[in-house]
Amino acid sequence: MNDVEFLMIFVTMIVAFDISLYLGGIGTSLKHRKSISVYLPHFLWQILTILLAIQWWWAFRKFANRVGDNIGFFTLMLIIPMVFFLAIQFLFPSEKEIDEYKGSMEAFFRENSNFFYFCIILLFGIYIFNGILFLDEGFADPNGIRNICLRFVVILSAIAGMYWKRACTDFLAMAMTTIVLVFYTWLRFG
Repeated sequence: MNDVEFLMIFVTMIVAFDISLYLGGIGTSLKHRKSISVYLPHFLWQILTILLAIQWWWAFRKFANRVGDNIGFFTLMLIIPMVFFLAIQFLFPSEKEIDEYKGSMEAFFRENSNFFYFCIILLFGIYIFNGILFLDEGFADPNGIRNICLRFVVILSAIAGMYWKRACTDFLAMAMTTIVLVFYTWLRFG
């Protein structure tokens, strides 16, 4: 077992916890489906968040060999799935919270949206920091400037969703995040 394989175990364990929490949230929601009133922005964020995590995992595969070379890069690679874990935690209500909010996913999302959007801001801030520091996406590189700007737009839209708490700002943040997700998926597989 080389250094990269050894260190990847920790990242993989956290990603497994993310998927477990996500699937547990879906299971809880399905068990209480008759008492839950779906809120479209909340539901779409649930889908988009898992797609972001999957896209990150695929993109990370390209850079996984760097994990053994730099403790800073490894630390960021551990933090990213931890942030996904927190974001998922704020997207899926527990059984107690379903009762507390009387099944209103809008009320649940509004109560937790600041924490969720903070996770999105933190996630894309880490992407910017990681790109500049470890992936040579500096301001001299046109692709680096593009990547920084795209990620910064997601941060700004998440700040808008955090402060204005309206469905239109939720959809704006989702649209910006989806554009970035599709763009990076197209770069990776296109």
